[in-house]
Amino acid sequence: MLMIRKAQMHTLGRERHKDFARRAGQHLCASFAECAALPPEQLRTFVSDGIAKAARYGIESEQEVCKFLNLLVVFGPEFDTELAWARKTLAAKDGASLRLNRLYARGIRVADGEDLA
Repeated sequence: MLMIRKAQMHTLGRERHKDFARRAGQHLCASFAECAALPPEQLRTFVSDGIAKAARYGIESEQEVCKFLNLLVVFGPEFDTELAWARKTLAAKDGASLRLNRLYARGIRVADGEDLA
């Protein structure tokens, strides 16, 4: 029987996290010119900080974290605390997925000028 020690699991998890952060950075560069213009280390820091911030809100799936990173680019790295609509949505007692979906939908409306709240 194959046994995987805790240290090995930790290493596997860390490698998976690094791979996701790399792919998320590629996504941001392909989607946003301002991200493509960032020096690589600054982009890595932005992505890493964004992943950590998303986790504090319970947002952990790769797709949802990418949506959260998109919002960080569009509205700024402190949008979650500086914008009342974002702060209110993230503070709701609903599950993380529902809160993120509401946040993202509202963000699209705000970015399109349809919802200026």
